[in-house]
Amino acid sequence: MTIMNSKLQKKYNKTFLNQKNIAYPAEYVIRIFKGDYPKLKLSKNKFTNKKICDVSCGDGRNLVFLNECGFDIFGTEISKEIVNKTKKNLSNFKIKPTLKVGTNSEINFKDNFFDYVLSWNSIYYMGENLDFNSHVEEHARIMKKNGYLIMAIPKLAFHYFKGSKKVKPGYCMIKNDPLKIRNGQVLRYFKNTSEIKTAFSKKFKNFIFGSIEDDCFGYDYHWYLVICQKK
Repeated sequence: MTIMNSKLQKKYNKTFLNQKNIAYPAEYVIRIFKGDYPKLKLSKNKFTNKKICDVSCGDGRNLVFLNECGFDIFGTEISKEIVNKTKKNLSNFKIKPTLKVGTNSEINFKDNFFDYVLSWNSIYYMGENLDFNSHVEEHARIMKKNGYLIMAIPKLAFHYFKGSKKVKPGYCMIKNDPLKIRNGQVLRYFKNTSEIKTAFSKKFKNFIFGSIEDDCFGYDYHWYLVICQKK
């Protein structure tokens, strides 16, 4: 199990519990599920009644959108307090998802359950167990064969990594989070898409990569977009 440092968990609790309004869904989540691209053509007419899990779903912003797409929606968050707050947020939209407390290495749903898993800026958060392979295996465990794993993973140019401390190859500790929430958290980083493919290829296949490089008024939002299927 990935153990979240109690101090960090309190910071996340404070952030989400003090949030008054649910945020908008992530732009590229919308584009992935609604768009049509040369390298990506998800079967949009087949989303209805398919099960999707939003790992580390936060305030539920993406779950509102995914519900509108027709999915049966599920999610996880790192504390019961956040789970309860997110359920309350979604009840305002008359949405009743199945949400559970969970981490990247203990998602708390049964084997071969989901058609889709969304890990939007989530899977690379390590907790205190620096074994990224356990995250890959846990995400694969809950997915059906040929199910889709959809991820956003930051590039090294992402602002989180400025001034970070290298813990061991592929892992660094955040030191200068502008929001002061992630400081002290260890993240798994990747230098390129080849490293990502190597890390996931034991359990996943049919990799499709996208890329974002966005200087948003001082925040460098640079991501790899990754879509693959469970073997």
